[in-house]
Amino acid sequence: MDKKHTWHLPPRRLFQGVIALLVCWVCPAFGTTRLYSYPPRVTHVDVEKYLLIIVSEAGFYAQDMDTGKRLWSHPWPSEARDSWNLQCGNTHLLITIGNGIQVMDKFTGRNRWTRRNEELGRLYFASFIGNGAWVQARFERGTVVYTGAGKAVPMLFAGKRLEEVSVSGWLPDGKTLLLTQRGTTEDTRNTLTTYFWDTETDNITKGYVLKADGSLLLYYLPDSEKAYLIEINSGGHRGHSAFKEIDVYTGTIRRAGEMPKPWSGFTEDGHVLTLSVELDKASLVSLETGETVATIGGPGHLFIIHTTVLARGKNWMFSRDDTYRYWLWSFEEDASPRMIWEPPPGNYLPGPIEAVKPPYMLCQTGPNKMEAFLIDNLERVKSWRAEGEPRRVFTAVTCADMNRILAWFYEDDAETGESVWKTQVFEAHNPTPLITVPGVSQGLSPDGRFCATQHPRTEGPVYLVNVDSGKTLAVIDHEKMGSATVVFSPDSRFVAVLASEETTFLSLDNERVRRTVKRRAHLIFSPDGNYYVTQWGYGRATVYESSTGEAVHTFEEQEKVAARHSRPPRNILERAENFGRNLLGRVVTVAPATPMLTCGFAADGTQLITLAEGQILRVWDICSGKLLRTIRTRLPEQRDARGQINNHLVLSPNGAYAFAYNSDGFAVATLWETATGRAIIRHNLPAAKVKDIAVLDDGTGVYMSLEDGLYFLAGKKR
Repeated sequence: MDKKHTWHLPPRRLFQGVIALLVCWVCPAFGTTRLYSYPPRVTHVDVEKYLLIIVSEAGFYAQDMDTGKRLWSHPWPSEARDSWNLQCGNTHLLITIGNGIQVMDKFTGRNRWTRRNEELGRLYFASFIGNGAWVQARFERGTVVYTGAGKAVPMLFAGKRLEEVSVSGWLPDGKTLLLTQRGTTEDTRNTLTTYFWDTETDNITKGYVLKADGSLLLYYLPDSEKAYLIEINSGGHRGHSAFKEIDVYTGTIRRAGEMPKPWSGFTEDGHVLTLSVELDKASLVSLETGETVATIGGPGHLFIIHTTVLARGKNWMFSRDDTYRYWLWSFEEDASPRMIWEPPPGNYLPGPIEAVKPPYMLCQTGPNKMEAFLIDNLERVKSWRAEGEPRRVFTAVTCADMNRILAWFYEDDAETGESVWKTQVFEAHNPTPLITVPGVSQGLSPDGRFCATQHPRTEGPVYLVNVDSGKTLAVIDHEKMGSATVVFSPDSRFVAVLASEETTFLSLDNERVRRTVKRRAHLIFSPDGNYYVTQWGYGRATVYESSTGEAVHTFEEQEKVAARHSRPPRNILERAENFGRNLLGRVVTVAPATPMLTCGFAADGTQLITLAEGQILRVWDICSGKLLRTIRTRLPEQRDARGQINNHLVLSPNGAYAFAYNSDGFAVATLWETATGRAIIRHNLPAAKVKDIAVLDDGTGVYMSLEDGLYFLAGKKR
C-alpha cells in the first residue's frame, strides 16, 4: 500500500482496537428478552359504519366491530411510530410524518395524498377541518390549508399571508371557513380576531374582535350552529373557565355563564363533556340549564380518549377496562355498555412504567394512582391512590421499603388566586395523605420520616419536614437558591441541599445544620452514609467524611474524551465536516476535552467508581487514593443528528457491575464486572428509546424499560 494512504494509529489506540476484537471473540453478543409489552389499543370507533381503528407497535389497522374481521392494515411510516401521530375523521385518516402529513382512506387503507413543507419549518400540529377531508397544518412559519384532494391553498388577506391563524370550522353554507387569529391589546388583554374565508372565490374578509383577560378558545359547532367563546383562567384563577354564546357572524353575545368544572370539550350537538378526576365516569352537561343530561362509566373503566361521537341520534363514547378490553357506551341513563374489542393474548404491562426497582416495577395504572408489581409474575404488592379533587401526580420517589411515596398537585391560593405547588406523602393502601406541605417535591428520606419541598418553585427556600409530626426540621434559604437539589444518605442520617451557589449539610439524627460550603456540586452518599462524593467540575471528584466534612481524597481523570455536546452545523460545509468527524470518531478521539465525571460506590462503600462520559470507568480505593483498575468501554465517539454523543454507564446499586451502552444503537452494550474489569456479556439492544435501566447487584441481568415494554438482558449464570 502506498504510504500516503496508510493510517497510523497511536499505540494506545491500536492496542485498544486489538482488545476490542478479543472481547468480541471471547464475549459474543446475545439477544434480549422482552418480558412485557404494551397492548394494541382502540383509537377510534365509527358507530355508523361499525368500524374500529386499532394501533399497535407495528402499525394500525381497521376491524369490523361486529365480526372482528380485519379489513386492512398499514405499517407505521418510518417518521411516525406513535399513535399520537394518527388522527381519525369521518372518512379519512391523518398521519403526521416529520414535517409533512399523509392522508389515507379510512375504509380501504389506501393512501390519498402526502405533502411536505420543509420550507415552513417544524410541523406543530395538523387536524381535519370539521367532518370533511380538508386539513389544516400549523408549521413553524405559517399555517397551510389543504383541500380534500391535497391541494395547498394559501390564506391571503390584503395580499399578505395570515399569521398565527387557526381554522375553527365550516359555516352552514358549506363553502365558508371561520378563521381565528390570536393577539394582544396594548393593555395586554388577549384577543381573537375572526375572518371569513370564501373558499370558492378565495376572498377573505375581516370579522369581529373578541377580547378577554384569560386565554381564549372559540368553539364552533356546525350541527347545532352554536359558537362558544371560552375564557380559560378567567378572573386570574387557574382552572376557572367562563363561556359566552355568541352569534358566529357578528360576535354578538347571546348569553354568558360559568363552565362546569372540570370540562373536557363539547359534543357535536352542543353539550359539555365532563370527566371525573379518576377518568372512570363521563357526563354530559347542558349549558342552557346547567343540569347533567347523562352519566356513564364506573369503577374499573377509564375514558382514555376524551371525545364523543354523534351517531344515530345519540352521543357515544368508549372506555377501557383493567384487562385492556374496550367498551362502547351511549349517553343514556342506566345504559349498559357493549364490549367491542379485546386484545390478543400476550404478556401486557399493567400500565406505563414509571420506575424499575428490582424485584419491583412502579406503574401508573390510572389518574391519582400508582402501583408496584413484582416483575416476575406481575403480583400487585403496593398500591397508592388519592380520592377526588385535585388530580395528583404520583412520582416514582418512594422510601426504601416502598411503603411511602411522594405526590404533587397544583392548587389556587385562596387570597391571591395564584397557582401554587403542593406536595403530599401517601402510605400504601391508604387514600388519605399523611401530610400536605407547600412547594414542589424535592425528596423523601429512605426511612420515610422526612420530605423536602421548595417553595416557591426554583427560587424559594427548601423546607425539611417530619412526615409523622408535621414539624419543620429546617428551612434552607440562601441569597441565590435557584432550582435546588436534595440528596438523602441511604441510611437516612444525613441530607444535603444543593442550591445555586451553596451546599448545606444537615444531620437528621440530632436535627441541626452541620455546615454550609460556598459552591454547588453533584453529590451522592456512600451506602453506609459515612462518605459523600462531590463532582465540583470537569475531571475532578472529591470524597469527604459525612460526619466531619473533611476531605479524604480528590480523584482526577487525566485522560480526555470527545465532548458529549457539539454545536449543530450552520451550513452545508459544517454538515460535511461533522459527517467526517463522526466517521473518524469511530476510530480516534476528535477534539478531546476533559470529561464530566459521575460517581458511584462499590465494595460496601470502601471504593469509589468514577465514570467519564460513558467511556472510562475507574475504581479507586477511598482510604489510600490508589487506582485499582480501569475499564474502557470502547463505545464509539459517534454523534447523533443533534451533534450529541450518547454513551452511558449505569452501575448496579452496590457498584459491583456496570452496564455500558449507546442509546443511539451505534454499538453493542456490555455488562462489566467492576471487581475484575471483566466483560461478562454483550447485548444487541432494541431500537426503542430507553426510559429506565436497573442493573442487578449479583450481575445476573439488566432490566430495561423501553418505549415498547420491559426487557431483560441476561448476565452471569446463576
